[in-house]
Amino acid sequence: MVCCRILLALLVCLCVWSGCPAFAQYISVYRGKGSREAFDKALALVRKGSDLYDKGDYAGAAKLDQQAVSIYPYEANFHYDLGLSLEKLGRLEEARKQAEKALELEPKHLGAWLSLGSVFEKQGKLAQSERCFRKAVEIKPASCGSTANLGDILRRQGKF
Repeated sequence: MVCCRILLALLVCLCVWSGCPAFAQYISVYRGKGSREAFDKALALVRKGSDLYDKGDYAGAAKLDQQAVSIYPYEANFHYDLGLSLEKLGRLEEARKQAEKALELEPKHLGAWLSLGSVFEKQGKLAQSERCFRKAVEIKPASCGSTANLGDILRRQGKF
């Protein structure tokens, strides 16, 4: 039983560190802001949105995630998930705002730093992207995604 719990904890960490959107809802925890009922309703929407995201229906996922954020704006993971869907849809400014909101709520949200860096990269803002990826490496130095993204941005800027 202890082995199973350790394995599950490692899986959660791996998914969080890698920015896995479909797993984010499982680590969303009611923290006493807003009503518990609103949180639970929003969480159910985010779970459905994650299923749509996994199936490639980014517009459907964004719609459900937007509803979740409207119902319960206090959870960083909800903004993060919405931002991922918006980024897939090419709505980069909206995705940037959602990543920034997630970071406002949870400044050490690794996925949000990676997402923000990715958005800046797609916008051609390599210096801002580098700053985000450096922050991600600072938060989780052992994160392969963070270090790979940082290395790529440094290479593209001729710094590596």
